[in-house]
Amino acid sequence: MGENTYAAVNEFFDFLELDRVKVKGREATVAIYQPLGLADALSDSERADQECFHLALEHFRECDWDQAEQRLVALNEAHPERRLYRIYLDRFRHYRQSPPPANWDGSFSHTSTL
Repeated sequence: MGENTYAAVNEFFDFLELDRVKVKGREATVAIYQPLGLADALSDSERADQECFHLALEHFRECDWDQAEQRLVALNEAHPERRLYRIYLDRFRHYRQSPPPANWDGSFSHTSTL
Protein backbone atom coordinates (compact mmCIF):
# COMPACT_ATOMS: atom_id res chain seq x y z
CA MET A 1 0.00 0.00 0.00
CA GLY A 2 1.02 3.59 -0.45
CA GLU A 3 1.81 6.37 1.98
CA ASN A 4 -1.73 7.79 2.17
CA THR A 5 -3.30 4.49 3.18
CA TYR A 6 -0.44 3.79 5.56
CA ALA A 7 -0.94 7.16 7.25
CA ALA A 8 -4.66 6.48 7.66
CA VAL A 9 -4.32 3.05 9.30
CA ASN A 10 -0.79 2.72 10.75
CA GLU A 11 -1.98 2.94 14.35
CA PHE A 12 -4.11 -0.19 13.86
CA PHE A 13 -1.64 -2.42 11.99
CA ASP A 14 2.03 -3.37 11.90
CA PHE A 15 3.72 -2.79 8.57
CA LEU A 16 6.88 -3.57 6.70
CA GLU A 17 8.20 -0.70 4.60
CA LEU A 18 9.10 -2.46 1.38
CA ASP A 19 10.76 0.26 -0.64
CA ARG A 20 10.87 3.86 -1.76
CA VAL A 21 10.01 4.03 -5.42
CA LYS A 22 9.73 6.45 -8.27
CA VAL A 23 6.87 5.44 -10.50
CA LYS A 24 7.30 5.85 -14.24
CA GLY A 25 6.31 9.33 -15.31
CA ARG A 26 6.60 10.85 -11.81
CA GLU A 27 9.51 12.48 -10.03
CA ALA A 28 8.28 12.17 -6.44
CA THR A 29 9.56 9.29 -4.33
CA VAL A 30 6.90 7.34 -2.45
CA ALA A 31 7.20 4.66 0.21
CA ILE A 32 5.28 1.43 -0.21
CA TYR A 33 4.27 -0.85 2.66
CA GLN A 34 3.10 -4.37 3.35
CA PRO A 35 0.60 -4.83 6.18
CA LEU A 36 1.76 -7.57 8.57
CA GLY A 37 -1.21 -7.81 10.90
CA LEU A 38 -3.05 -6.07 13.66
CA ALA A 39 -0.97 -3.77 15.84
CA ASP A 40 0.95 -5.62 18.52
CA ALA A 41 -0.13 -9.02 17.17
CA LEU A 42 3.25 -10.04 15.72
CA SER A 43 5.17 -12.85 17.35
CA ASP A 44 8.57 -12.07 18.83
CA SER A 45 10.32 -13.68 15.85
CA GLU A 46 8.16 -11.76 13.35
CA ARG A 47 8.90 -8.51 15.19
CA ALA A 48 12.64 -9.30 15.17
CA ASP A 49 12.51 -9.94 11.42
CA GLN A 50 10.62 -6.68 10.88
CA GLU A 51 13.20 -4.71 12.89
CA CYS A 52 16.10 -6.45 11.15
CA PHE A 53 14.68 -5.60 7.72
CA HIS A 54 14.07 -1.97 8.68
CA LEU A 55 17.68 -1.72 9.90
CA ALA A 56 18.84 -3.24 6.62
CA LEU A 57 16.86 -0.58 4.76
CA GLU A 58 18.50 2.16 6.82
CA HIS A 59 21.97 0.82 6.00
CA PHE A 60 20.97 0.39 2.35
CA ARG A 61 19.87 4.02 2.09
CA GLU A 62 23.13 5.12 3.71
CA CYS A 63 25.04 3.05 1.09
CA ASP A 64 26.45 0.88 3.86
CA TRP A 65 26.24 -2.22 1.68
CA ASP A 66 28.12 -4.52 4.07
CA GLN A 67 25.85 -3.91 7.07
CA ALA A 68 22.71 -4.05 4.95
CA GLU A 69 23.80 -7.20 3.18
CA GLN A 70 24.75 -8.92 6.45
CA ARG A 71 21.21 -8.43 7.77
CA LEU A 72 19.56 -9.43 4.50
CA VAL A 73 21.66 -12.58 4.14
CA ALA A 74 20.53 -13.68 7.61
CA LEU A 75 16.89 -12.92 6.79
CA ASN A 76 17.16 -14.71 3.45
CA GLU A 77 18.68 -17.79 5.06
CA ALA A 78 15.87 -17.88 7.64
CA HIS A 79 13.14 -17.19 5.07
CA PRO A 80 14.27 -18.27 1.59
CA GLU A 81 10.67 -18.07 0.39
CA ARG A 82 10.66 -14.26 0.80
CA ARG A 83 11.52 -12.88 -2.63
CA LEU A 84 11.92 -9.39 -1.15
CA TYR A 85 15.21 -10.34 0.48
CA ARG A 86 16.65 -11.68 -2.77
CA ILE A 87 15.61 -8.50 -4.59
CA TYR A 88 17.64 -6.39 -2.15
CA LEU A 89 20.60 -8.76 -2.29
CA ASP A 90 20.59 -8.31 -6.07
CA ARG A 91 20.48 -4.52 -5.62
CA PHE A 92 23.53 -4.65 -3.34
CA ARG A 93 25.48 -6.49 -6.02
CA HIS A 94 24.37 -3.94 -8.62
CA TYR A 95 25.24 -0.89 -6.48
CA ARG A 96 28.62 -2.29 -5.51
CA GLN A 97 29.50 -2.44 -9.21
CA SER A 98 27.67 0.77 -10.17
CA PRO A 99 27.30 3.02 -7.11
CA PRO A 100 24.34 5.39 -7.04
CA PRO A 101 24.98 9.13 -7.38
CA ALA A 102 25.98 11.15 -4.32
CA ASN A 103 22.51 12.73 -4.12
CA TRP A 104 20.73 9.35 -4.24
CA ASP A 105 17.59 9.27 -2.08
CA GLY A 106 17.57 5.50 -1.58
CA SER A 107 14.71 4.99 -4.01
CA PHE A 108 14.33 2.59 -6.88
CA SER A 109 13.04 3.89 -10.22
CA HIS A 110 10.50 1.59 -11.82
CA THR A 111 10.55 1.66 -15.58
CA SER A 112 7.17 0.03 -16.18
CA THR A 113 3.67 0.56 -14.79
CA LEU A 114 2.83 -3.07 -14.04
